[in-house]
Amino acid sequence: DFLRDVRGMFAIILWDRARGQLVLARDRFGIKPLYYHRTDQRIVMSSEIKALFADPTTPRRFAWDRALSVPLAAAAPRFSPEQMCTWFEGVESVPAATVLRVDLRDGRTTEHRYWELPTEADESTSAEGFIERYGDLLEESVQDCATADTELGLFLSGGIDSSIVLALARKRAEGLHTFTALSGGTRDNGDAEHSSWLARQWGIPNHQVLFEPGLTPTPEQ
Repeated sequence: DFLRDVRGMFAIILWDRARGQLVLARDRFGIKPLYYHRTDQRIVMSSEIKALFADPTTPRRFAWDRALSVPLAAAAPRFSPEQMCTWFEGVESVPAATVLRVDLRDGRTTEHRYWELPTEADESTSAEGFIERYGDLLEESVQDCATADTELGLFLSGGIDSSIVLALARKRAEGLHTFTALSGGTRDNGDAEHSSWLARQWGIPNHQVLFEPGLTPTPEQ
C-alpha cells in the first residue's frame, strides 16, 4: 500500500523472506520497464529484455502472434488500451501500477493494481482553476526532481515542455547544465538554435551533442 504515495518512475523487486515471496512492482504509468521469465524452477527479472537472454532458460524466439495482436503493429484501429505484452515467447512484463507477488514455495502468482487513473473531474472547477492546479503540480514535481546530492542535468529539446521545466528547475538546481541533441533534424527545425538561445537567456550552460548517422556513443560520451 505504500506505493500509493510514491511518485515518479520506478521498478521494484523485493524479496519477502517471511512469506517466501518475490514482489515486483512498477510505477503508475509504467515508465520504468520490468520484465521477467519464469520456469518451474526459476525466475529471472530485469529492466531490459536483452538481460534475460543471458539466462539459458529464456527462449530467444519471436512471438509473431503477440506482435500481430497489437493493433498498431497490425495497422488496425485502436479503440481501447491494451495490456502491454512483449514480442518474445516466455518473456512477460509487469503491468503499470501493479504489484506482482510470486510465491516461490508453490508457484502461485497474484496481481494487485494499486492505482487507477481518475476518470472524473470536479465540474465546479473553472478552467483557470485547472490551469493553476496544473502549474502547482508541475512546479512541485520539478522541485522534487531537483533535490539531489549530485550534479543535475536537463535534456533541453527546445520545445515548450523542456523549456518550462528549465524555467522552474533553474530556481532550485545550482550548477545546472543542459544538453541538446544536435542533428540535421534539430538544425533544420530550429530546436537546436532555440535551445542555445533559451539557455543563454537564463545564463545556464548548454551542451549540444552531435549525433551523426551510424554513431553509437560510448559510455564516456
